[in-house]
Amino acid sequence: MPQMSPMNWFLLFVFFNFSIYLTLIKVHFSSNSCVLVGLKPAVSAANNMLFMI
Repeated sequence: MPQMSPMNWFLLFVFFNFSIYLTLIKVHFSSNSCVLVGLKPAVSAANNMLFMI
């Protein structure tokens, strides 16, 4: 397997987080559950860390 460059890893990381974010939005609109209320601070913290990079 070829070695991936750091840029490829970064793009993969961003794409992975974006897909998780879209999935959370879908689940949020389909059913408002207590689990999402607990997940929201963690997601916003992860997004803040992403923007700090």
